[in-house]
Formats: sequence, structure tokens, C-alpha cells
Amino acid sequence: MASEKRTIRVFYSSPFRGLEREREMLSAIYWPRISQSCASKGITFVPIDFRWGITEESSMAANTVNICLQEVTTSDIFIGFFGARYGWHGETDSNLQAAIDKAIGVYPWLENYRDRSVTELEFLEGRLLDERTRPAAFFFRSEEYDRKMFESLQNSDPKEAKVYTSAIDGTGSEEKLQRLKESVHAKVESRSEDISVQNYATPEDGAMAMYEATMKILEQTFFNQGEVKQLTKFEGWVKGQSAYMATQHSLGSEYLGRAEERRELEELISREDIWRVVLKGDEGTGKTALLINHILEHREKDQTLLYVYYSMNAYPGANSSLSCLQFLAGVLLQETDKSKSGDEPLKISDLSELLQNISSYCACLCQTRGTARLCSCWTKLTELKARRRWTFRWVPPKRLPVKLVVSTKLSDSFHLPAIEEGEGVSSLGLVNLKTHEAMAALDSVLKVRGKSLNQTCLQTIENCPQICNFLFLKVLLEQLFSHAQFSSLEAEVKDLCERSSIRELFESFLEKLEKVMNYQPDYKQGSASEALSVFGQKVIRSLTNKTRLPYRIVEELPSALQSAGMLERLLECLLDIKFFWTVQKSATSDVKGSNVRVTVGMQSYEYAKFLRNATDDIRDCERVQEKRRGRYHIVCLQKVRSRFEKRHIEGSELLELAINIQRGIMNKHRKENNKNKAVQEEIFLSELFTRAAIGCSYQNRHDESVRYLNKSLAIKKTHRGRTDIIKDIETRIGSTLHTLGNTYKSLKKIDLAIPCFEQACAIHKQNNSDNQWSSLDGLASCYFFQQNFPKAEELYRQVVNHFEKTAIATYDNQFAAFLCNLANAVRRNKKLDEARVLYQKAWNIQSKLLGDTHHSIAITLLCLGNLELASGDFEASANYFEKAYHCYKKTIGLICHETALAAENLAIALSKLGDFERGTPWFHHGGELLEKLGLLHMTMGWMNRKYLKYHQDKGNEEECKKILIRMEKAGISPPS
Repeated sequence: MASEKRTIRVFYSSPFRGLEREREMLSAIYWPRISQSCASKGITFVPIDFRWGITEESSMAANTVNICLQEVTTSDIFIGFFGARYGWHGETDSNLQAAIDKAIGVYPWLENYRDRSVTELEFLEGRLLDERTRPAAFFFRSEEYDRKMFESLQNSDPKEAKVYTSAIDGTGSEEKLQRLKESVHAKVESRSEDISVQNYATPEDGAMAMYEATMKILEQTFFNQGEVKQLTKFEGWVKGQSAYMATQHSLGSEYLGRAEERRELEELISREDIWRVVLKGDEGTGKTALLINHILEHREKDQTLLYVYYSMNAYPGANSSLSCLQFLAGVLLQETDKSKSGDEPLKISDLSELLQNISSYCACLCQTRGTARLCSCWTKLTELKARRRWTFRWVPPKRLPVKLVVSTKLSDSFHLPAIEEGEGVSSLGLVNLKTHEAMAALDSVLKVRGKSLNQTCLQTIENCPQICNFLFLKVLLEQLFSHAQFSSLEAEVKDLCERSSIRELFESFLEKLEKVMNYQPDYKQGSASEALSVFGQKVIRSLTNKTRLPYRIVEELPSALQSAGMLERLLECLLDIKFFWTVQKSATSDVKGSNVRVTVGMQSYEYAKFLRNATDDIRDCERVQEKRRGRYHIVCLQKVRSRFEKRHIEGSELLELAINIQRGIMNKHRKENNKNKAVQEEIFLSELFTRAAIGCSYQNRHDESVRYLNKSLAIKKTHRGRTDIIKDIETRIGSTLHTLGNTYKSLKKIDLAIPCFEQACAIHKQNNSDNQWSSLDGLASCYFFQQNFPKAEELYRQVVNHFEKTAIATYDNQFAAFLCNLANAVRRNKKLDEARVLYQKAWNIQSKLLGDTHHSIAITLLCLGNLELASGDFEASANYFEKAYHCYKKTIGLICHETALAAENLAIALSKLGDFERGTPWFHHGGELLEKLGLLHMTMGWMNRKYLKYHQDKGNEEECKKILIRMEKAGISPPS
């Protein structure tokens, strides 16, 4: 497993004033995303950004131009952007000319550009000079945006208004900026394959465009080198572990310090009387980095020693003892027999068999390779799922030259007797870094990022005892790189060094990010999701392992994990009892997870495995008499169970257990004559009935759902006047009526659903609740079902009009869904042009909010495809269907009926175009998927006959035979 450390440096160049918003968005939102994408490839992403980093001492010594250009020279990618300002320039500016004089020895071309701004000099070195070839992208902000900002601030804040006009840059600056734009466009026209230019309307649009351009260059130039092949599961694991090693190698460019510990670890591994080494230390002491550096150093020195590295934290889903042992078995099998696939042991789920095979492979390895020895290194053992730690009991056989090295943080609650006890065991304890080692690591990181700190900042950091913790230092630096500004750098460093823990650092980051992002607590989405991306997987994991989380983090964690591409971790969180305990207590307890199973593409057997683990945790909770908490746990689990899996797992057993516990609690208060408490518990019982109803609905047991909802309504109506105890009793009644309306709609009892939605609307409206719009949307859907499309359009339009007036309308995915609903009704009313506009507006919102690949976007694309099919634009229809197919394939997988139907729809559009040759592969592909799913009956008969006729006319006997077999399986009668 090669783990070469690779670094990609991207220089972001612009004038400072007037472009602060773009840089804030890049550092807070997009650089963490790029960093995570690079980390998955074993690459370290280093954005070079000079909001700070050139000290006053360097400026006084006229080193500014030299430092900037050196950083450009050593960068791999150049991203440049301009607003209205041209930036620091002037042939009469003595400080700038002195800086140019000092740099001219290294960059002689500067002599011809003394009148240019520093930013244009960066542009020239970055790409515009003829001999420069690094990939580049250039961006220019709309002049209209700067003009409007100048006019809006001219009277209220004249000083701030100046950053949006070139007037203060001096005579001729506007012309120089215009010439620069022309030269960029000319360069792009002469060589367009690795250089681009575009204009953008707002800072938000610009930051997103720069992110997309950076990712495009990375994917085309750095990620996809060589032939791309589909990896097997084992190959994917190997790649993930190698990537993790590369990114955890060191804090900066090289591993510094720990000389004594490195020597001691080497001695322990080389001793014949020791075959188990345990690295222990507090969180953040650098255990993983120490072990990885030992492996990288000795892998080349000693070819007889086979190192197998496995981190429980390398990628989502790695924190399983079974996966760890399967991985070890796969590596050993390939080492003993190159013709064998490492995927074979991954099929073994019986631990006894797996452990036996590992011992057998070890013995075989020693026989076939003579002096070969094995050193298996495992880190992040505390990431193991708590219940399954007992299975982690593989111990190297004493008779074989095999070493096991593990690292884990110090903890009284975490203990692995099979590894830590007995003969042949030695421990190596790690403590925090020494101050001089921490400062050396700090200097290394600053050099990689092209930055320096003045003596005041360095002294403040050196005097902070927490920086000796490797993780604290890392998080502190991430905060500085994300938010610090030159003017406030000393105060920022002082503030961060006063934090006593990593948790405090993270919370301070949230506070800063709220200011940057104008976060409003009343809005559904804010900046917490962006914050969760900044520190990456490690901090997200540590947060989601806590018993309780801040509610605003819980509210946005699912979308943060999904945006970061950490889908398996998202799944684990949604099925984690601790996480759902917090969600249950949150004001917004619904994490909107009904589509997460689809999003993560989870298979039913994987879901069952997670569920069994969680169920056992709940059983344990029940056994130790934690009745009240056990009730919440069971409710959470039942909610997850019923939502995520409709066919394979029943939730009734757990549900009844939760209801019985709740009844016991309620009766206990009644016996104690605690009337108010009994009422509260009875209301909670009614909520259990509602959840039971939802669970039944997801399992298509709608009649049972109606019974549970009527029980829930009866309890709530009994206590309707008790607002002194249950303040939101009316809103709860309205929500239950809304759920009952949805259930009747599922039963196609629309006449019963309509009054439920009408009552829900009235109650929510009376209580000034935003839920009224969801209920109105439900009412509209009833009229749509009855094909009363004008009435449906009228109601949907009321919903959309309301949300268009709210601040979150352009960012809310729910609003996009309302737009699609309105578009559906408008399309049925034959207003195709308006429907098209509505669908495209929904698509734009979803793309900005969810990215280009999300199942919600696929649904909208299908709607657009059907619209164009109805309007006769079959080429556009085929385009939309193909996009929908690829979107579904990426988000919910290949073997699902949505992907299959998208392929069939594409075949229909191509048949309408008369392009049967292009359509035939899609026709067969869609049919094959439906057959695998047992849903071939969903294929459209007339389409099958149409393709059959085409191939009959062409005389394609083999094709005709395939289609006839398919039609027979689908129960479609062939044409006479």
C-alpha cells in the first residue's frame, strides 16, 4: 500500500479590499470541501491566501512582491479574481518600487511591468506570461454589482463604499484593469484546455464558481491520472487506508520531533520476545502520526517485514472489528498468493472462520517467503462500536514472526484484555509535544501555507500550554487560516490561545462563522452545517460520539455530512441511539431522514446489521431499569426503523414495548395523584400513537395507521383546553390531523382526507403556525389526485406565493418541492411554458443547495423530461432523462426502480426522435434493471412493441428474440 505524501498548492489571487466576502466564503465553505475531496485521494490541499501572512517586518524590508511571487511560482494551480478595485500599484509609490527592485533579481521581467498592481504581477507569474503553463482560472465580478453596492453605501458608509469603485486607485487604474481583462480573455482564446475565464454576478456566485473551477482542474489534472477503473470493495479499502496514511503523515511538510519515542517504538517492534505493542496517550498526542511515520520509514528499509496498516477512522464504515480483520485477511491472502483476490475474505462474516484463516495465512506467508515477518498496525481503536469490541480479539500466534501494534487514547472505559494482557505485551505511552516541538510543527505548517507570524503572535502561541497538544494546535491553525485578517491577527491569536479545549475552539469558530454567514437562528438552514465541514471528519466524528449535542448542530448535521460526502457516517449517526436521543429532545426533532436510506444507497442487510446493534443497546438499557430513558431510546429506534426500511424489518415489537413503558409511567403518576404530570405523560403517549401511525404508513399498513391516529386525536382533544400544561396542544392537534389526511390520501380516501387537511389548515392559521402551508400543500395534492387541476393550482400558488415572500425561499429545499408541485398542476392545465420556468427555478435552487447529484434533483429532471416529452422537444427530453438517470445512479445506486425507469424514459424519448439505435441500449438496460428488481411488469407495453417493430423492420432477429422474451416475462402480449 503506497502512501506517498502529495501536496497540491492552489494560489488565490485578488486585491484585498472589496473582495472580502468571496474570500470568507472560500475559506469557510469551499476550501474544507476541496480539502476533503483531496484527502480521499491521499492528497493534501493547501490554499495560498494572503489575507494575512506577510509580517510587518517583511513589508518594511520590501519583501512583499518577492514573497507573493515565490508563492505563485511554487503553486500547482492559479485562481485569480477581481472586483472594481485594481489594487496596490504606482510607479511613484516608493515602497512598491523598492519591493519590485528587491524581487527583480529573481523575476527580471518585472522591469517591464513597474506600473502594474501587485495582483496583476501575480496574474502574470501565475499564467499570463508566455512560458507559464500551470492550470489557471480567472474571474471578474459584475460591474453592475459594484455600482449598486457603491450607490447603496455612498451616503450611509462612504468609507466602505470606496471599496466598490476604482476611483480611489488613482488615474488610469480603470484602464489598466480593462487591459488586464482583455489580456486574460486573449490568453484563454489562444489555449482553452487548461485555462478559463468567466464573469460572476455576486460574491456568493463567485465563490461557488471558483470552487467548481478548482475541482474541475483537480479532477482533470491531478485526480484522474492514468486509466480509471472500477475498484473492487477490497481495492477501495486499500485506497482509503493509503489515502488516510498520506494525509495523517504530519502536521506540516515533514514529521518533526519525537526522536526518543520513534527510537523506542523501533526497539519494541524489533524485539523477539514482544509481539504486541500498545501505543497509548491522550487525544491529540500524535499516536497515529508516530506509527504512520515509522511504517513509511521502515517499509523501505526492511523488505522482509510486511506492514499492514488499518485505521478505524480512515473512512466511513471502517470502525468495525469485522472489517478490520477482513482487511488484514485480504492483504495476507494477496501476499501469499498473488492470483487470489483480496475480496474473498470480505465475504466471510463468521469471526471464528476469519480468525482461523488469518492464522493460516500468516503461517503460509512465513513458509513461502522464508524470512518474511508481519507487522499489523491498527489505530483509532476507540472508534470501534462499543458493543462489538469484544470481538476484537485476534492475537498473533506466538509461534509465528508476527507483530501487532495498536494505538488508542487513554481511557478507563476502553480496555482490550486479549491485546493488552498476557505475555509478549509492551506499552509505549505518549504525552503532549514539548513546546519547542510544537513551535517547530507550527513553523512547518506556516511554511507550507506560505505564511509567517510576527514575534508578538509567536510569543502568544508559545506561552499557550494547550498548543503542545497536537490536535489543539491543528484546530487553532485551521481557525486562523479560515477567519483571521491582517488587521486583527494579534487579537485573534490571543483569543484562540485563551481557549482551554478543542471543544471551546470549535464553539468559538461557530460564533465567528455565524457573523460571517449572517446566520439567523430562526431559519431552517444556517452556518452550522458549513462549520461542521471545516474541521473535517475527525471533529464531526468526535461530536457525533457525544451523548448530547448542541441543537443547532443536530439540526444541520445530516445535511453537513451529506454535503461532505460522508454518507456512511450520516447513516451511522441516524441509527445511533445517542444521536437520536439528542434529536428526540431537539425542538426540530425530525431530521428529515425519510430519504436518507435512498441517498446513502444502503442495502437492507446493512441496515439490519446496524439495527441489531442498536436494538441490543436498547435492550441493555431496558434491563438496567432506565425506564424513562429506555422509552425515548425505543421511540427513536422505532422511528428510524419504520422510516428507513419498509419491507424487510417490522417495527411493531419495539413500538409496543415503548407504548407499554409509557403507559406504566403515566399510570404511576396517576396513582401518586400527580395530575399535571399524568396529563403530560398522556400527551406523550398520544405522540407515541402518532409515531406508530407513521411507522405503519411507511410499512403500507394504513388501516392500522388510521386507528393509531384516531387514538392520538382523542387524547389530545380531551386535553384541548390545558394550555397551562401543554402550551402547543392546538398545534399538535393540527399536526395529527395533517398526518391523518396524508394517511387517508394513501388509502385513496380523498373525501376523508380533504376535511382533515382543511381542519389542520384552520388550526395552524389560527395559531400563526407555518405548518399551515404544509397542510395547504396537502390539501392541494388531494384536488390534484381528483384531477381538479385548476383548484390544485390555485392552492399550490398560495403556498408558493407565501414562501417567495420569505427570506429563505431561494435556499429552501422545501420551497423547491412546492415549486415542483405547482409546476405539475400548471403542466396539467396546459401551461407548458410557465411549468418549464417553475421546474427550472426549482432545479436551480436544488443545485445550489444540494449540489449536482441528489435524488431530489433527479425527480425534478424527470419532471422536466416529461414536460418536454409533452411539448414535443424530444431532444431536450432525452437530455433531461439521461441526467436524471446518472443522478439516480450516483445517489441511490444502479439496482433500484427509479434508475431503471429513468433509463426506460430515455428510451421512450429516443424512440420519439426515431433514434432507435441510440435508444436500444437504454431500452435493454432499463428492462434488465427492472427484471433484477422483480418489477418487469412496470415496463410500458407500447414501448416494447415499438422497439420490436423497429427491429423486425430491420431484420434484427437476435434483438427481436430478446424483446419477445422480455415481453413474455412482463406479461405483454406481442402484436398480432
